[in-house]
Amino acid sequence: MKLFLISLSFFTRIPIPLKKSVSDQEFYKSMLLLPVDGAVIGLLLYLSIYILKYIEYLPLKALILVLLYFLITGGIHYDGLSDTIDGLFSGKEDKEILKVMKDPFNGTFGILAIILTILTFYIINLYIVKFSQFYLLFLYPIVGRIGAIELGAFFSPNIENQGLGYNFCQVDHPVIGIIYFILMIILLIFKINYYYLLSFGILLIVTILAGFYFTKKINGITGDLLGFIIEFDQIIFLLSVILLENQ
Repeated sequence: MKLFLISLSFFTRIPIPLKKSVSDQEFYKSMLLLPVDGAVIGLLLYLSIYILKYIEYLPLKALILVLLYFLITGGIHYDGLSDTIDGLFSGKEDKEILKVMKDPFNGTFGILAIILTILTFYIINLYIVKFSQFYLLFLYPIVGRIGAIELGAFFSPNIENQGLGYNFCQVDHPVIGIIYFILMIILLIFKINYYYLLSFGILLIVTILAGFYFTKKINGITGDLLGFIIEFDQIIFLLSVILLENQ
């Protein structure tokens, strides 16, 4: 329970009073519960529909859902998204990319990535409220964070950058990735929607390809890449569902 509260307090803006100090080891182990955080985020988004049903203007309803996601998470993973895109589009290689990613200031590509992600996110939420696909609100924060778990479980960290990503990969293991994979399959089967299952499969393929790409490009996983893959996988999953349902 303590690890769950630690994870929730660091990776959401939900006020969690921690009575004792948190050790580095406890913090990194708590990151293994990111998908559980995702379930809490998803549940809050799903429950918000019972309030938003009184709003008839769909664009406003979609906007509120986007804002609610940011209120709950604090947009914490968008920093990793921005830094990763800045690094990958810098035209540099290996260590130089890592230097760009460590730059505290957002570059042009990073800012564009954030804007495009939010716009895509808004359009997707508009689709969700228009066609009452509310179960997706519960699912997408979970699958995005499972993507981060799989990345850390099956790929090595960048040993030259021994920060959050490095330490997370030390506590993450393939067994944990497999457990979350099985649990997610069970959750998707419960809904009996094959489009969701296929979309989760697409997400996993994209995550694996990203892992190989990052390993080749910058020699391993970093904390920024974990934040990037969470937001990127959420979009991939949601777009896959929409495209499959409308083929």
